Amino acid sequence: MAAFGIYQECCEYFPMEARLRGAKITAIGTFTPPGLLTNQDLEKTIETTDQWIMERTGIRTRHIAAPEVETSDMATAAARNLW
Repeated sequence: MAAFGIYQECCEYFPMEARLRGAKITAIGTFTPPGLLTNQDLEKTIETTDQWIMERTGIRTRHIAAPEVETSDMATAAARNLW
């Protein structure tokens, strides 16, 4: 609660425009895990259909990282692919 209070006070004295003045995006990095999980895969494990998922989310496939892959591993890979 104390940390939120400090943040709230900071925001009152320094509006977003002032805090971001001079900040700019200079590059974008991307990384896509190689593993795929399709709606057909989900149909095998839970009671759903590709059509049901597509109608509600528009998703057909998901990229899934292996369990041993950490978020920092993916961030490092993305940083190596800056453009």
